[in-house]
Amino acid sequence: MLQMEHAKNQKATMMLGQKIGMKPADTKAVDDLKMKGANELSMLVPLKGEEFEKAYLAGMIKDHNAVLAMIDNELMPAAKNTDLKSHLKMTRDHVAMHLEKAKEIEKNL
Repeated sequence: MLQMEHAKNQKATMMLGQKIGMKPADTKAVDDLKMKGANELSMLVPLKGEEFEKAYLAGMIKDHNAVLAMIDNELMPAAKNTDLKSHLKMTRDHVAMHLEKAKEIEKNL
């Protein structure tokens, strides 16, 4: 579900960017997020079974909380375009749903 929904959102984000004349920017914040993701992935690779599941879910919960904070505190307040605000709201709703599902799964491990 995550892979499918994240890919769908990424495609919608790129299409919106084309529509409103914005291009993805490689900023320090973007570079930091990429580095953080690579570091988290490298820590998951050697894990197996339940140890992997617990670490993966903990990372998903932490990262989805961070994305919600970024949307709420940085992206939404800065968004001036109506289409962009709408896309951020939809994205936020999906991230919040992913967070709740990860919390449910974590509880049942």
